[in-house]
Amino acid sequence: MRLSRPTVSAEVAHKSNRRIFLSDILADFSRLVYAGGAMKRNWQKFTRRMPSLSAIRVVFFSMLTLLGMATGYTITQPELLMLMRYNPEAEHQDRESIAHSAPQKVKPVPSEGAPVGSVRVPIIVYHSVRPYFFGQTRQMREFDVSPELFDRQLAYLRDNNYTVISFDALVNYLQKVTPLPDKPVVLNFDDGWKNQYTYAFPILKKYGMTATFFVFTNAIGHKNYLSWDNLHELEDAGMTIADHTRSHPYLFKITDAAQLRDEIIESKKVLEDHLDRPVSLFAFPFGYDNPAALHFIKEARYTAARMGAYGIDHTSEGLYRLKSVQVATDMARFARDLGSVPLVNTRGDNRKGNTSDVGSVISP
Repeated sequence: MRLSRPTVSAEVAHKSNRRIFLSDILADFSRLVYAGGAMKRNWQKFTRRMPSLSAIRVVFFSMLTLLGMATGYTITQPELLMLMRYNPEAEHQDRESIAHSAPQKVKPVPSEGAPVGSVRVPIIVYHSVRPYFFGQTRQMREFDVSPELFDRQLAYLRDNNYTVISFDALVNYLQKVTPLPDKPVVLNFDDGWKNQYTYAFPILKKYGMTATFFVFTNAIGHKNYLSWDNLHELEDAGMTIADHTRSHPYLFKITDAAQLRDEIIESKKVLEDHLDRPVSLFAFPFGYDNPAALHFIKEARYTAARMGAYGIDHTSEGLYRLKSVQVATDMARFARDLGSVPLVNTRGDNRKGNTSDVGSVISP
């Protein structure tokens, strides 16, 4: 059944914008509450059998509060801005329940070659690129890449004869318009974090490589996010700016057609008005697609959409469900995710550019 096409109301747009402005006020407090909560849970494990130390806990958490107010913390999740709170445990449970109901993620086929009728092009997805700091959570470490490691990854692509292509080049190939070079790779950056401009952009220019930046429009110009000037500079350097909705929601949870239209179509218009050019690419927030969202993506005349299903093989029939790979935080997994090298040894930690496990990777 085809969804109706009501024009998004002023109330929907106002509520969407209001969330981002209120979250700016509460973001620092939310970060402090979460950081304190995490430390409290670890401390309680230590003192569970020592009730006499309750007074020490009070002093400890008072000092922690003062330390947090003085130094601050950084949470690299857009849900913090949208929901004005950060609860990794609840989010993990939410994603686990989704995983059980969603189709099983597709693993790359063996390196001998892609399936008949498909093309093998890894789409590597980054979120934050920034130095590691004390107090990062497991989820931050999963989504963060240090500048040193990012530099090593681009050097690996160069030294092993990979060619970084634009997202549009992959789309054009699937539409049978243009050929692809040998060993093509697509680089993506999601959510529009400021650190992508601060740390990743100079390294991309160093290696003469380009990437596609998927941004959600409500965050543009806010603290820790890219500004319009940043986006113009990225475009001038050959990068592609693409749409990631208006407020980064779980699209499959939205049942109101007007809200879906606002998130998918109106956000595209915002980008096009400010960038003064067509925007043709879309990425699903959190990687989850749904039929209702696909209806509006096609109506908006996007040429392709990227989801979060793990895989590196693509077909022309899957232009609106292109698979991708979340970037690895060690070099061996990074090489494996390119689809040509098996993962032999995962020992060692490359988060700060350590090369201890690179020797276990056989160059293609």
